[in-house]
Amino acid sequence: MSTETQETALQLVEEIQSEMSVKQVRAQVDKILALQREVMQEGIHYGVVPGTEKPTLLQPGAQKLNLTFRCNAKFTTERLDLPLSHREYIVEANIYHLSGRWVGQGHGSASTMESKYRWRNTDRKCPLCGKETVFKSKKDPGWFCWTKKGGCGAQFKEGDQTIEGQVVGKRENPDIADLYNTVLKMAVKRALVAASLNTFAASDIFSQDVEDLPPEILEGSGGNGHAKTTPPASGQQQTAQAKRDTPPPAASNKPPGRGIGERIKAINASALLTPEEHAQVKADIGKTSTPDLDAYLAGWEKDIDERAANKGFEEGGALEKRIAAAEAMEDR
Repeated sequence: MSTETQETALQLVEEIQSEMSVKQVRAQVDKILALQREVMQEGIHYGVVPGTEKPTLLQPGAQKLNLTFRCNAKFTTERLDLPLSHREYIVEANIYHLSGRWVGQGHGSASTMESKYRWRNTDRKCPLCGKETVFKSKKDPGWFCWTKKGGCGAQFKEGDQTIEGQVVGKRENPDIADLYNTVLKMAVKRALVAASLNTFAASDIFSQDVEDLPPEILEGSGGNGHAKTTPPASGQQQTAQAKRDTPPPAASNKPPGRGIGERIKAINASALLTPEEHAQVKADIGKTSTPDLDAYLAGWEKDIDERAANKGFEEGGALEKRIAAAEAMEDR
């Protein structure tokens, strides 16, 4: 062994055995803060979950931390086969300095049993055009495929089993095997973020995933440290759930004898519609002929009624918004 190699090995041993000074700790914290301020970008390297105090570290941000401190991660994976063809992956991430020295560790797991992977939500599908745009008519008994939602305009009588015989609502995802690679990548991502926070002592600057959400959300998480979420909502309901903080008003059922003008006013005043939907209603009303206007308004009233009846939306409020924001960032 050469003299230079011996000196390098001795220096490495001294670094491992010696404690960091307060000045060195402060320098490391300052370096992470400078990295966040000057290099990292919100929405790419980290995100902000509404209602939490610290930004959430994302996978690209964890990779930047490892690059900065001249480290890389090595992963070991365990696969658990669950009933009904479900799978869970448990990943251990070990962080090594480029010198070969082990410096930290973290774990992560992901499963197809998580709500966002396990469940799918289905609405009534038109047997003619195949689109989930079938609604119950308020004007006449029966059903119609709403053209304003992309449907074909077909009408169906009440009792038609091609419509009423369909199974709708939450159901098991029939293509669960398509998600095996997705949950494996998610487990690796969670393990890397956890290991990076541990290794670089960055938990005072960043949080991970949705761990900082309130305890009432984290209860029933299944032990993997991720919040329990409600099954995915469909169409416009999902958009409303992600964007509203306040409980919705009472359902907008049309009272007997209410005029077209009052119905338009009620729809325009509904807090259950997004700004984009309000703009669409105003634009469509101006170019919709009077004979078709009643059916057009009935479709929107149906949508509003369904949203108001959605218990998860009524009671979720700001918490639903925070879950949606956390999941959107985790999927990046």
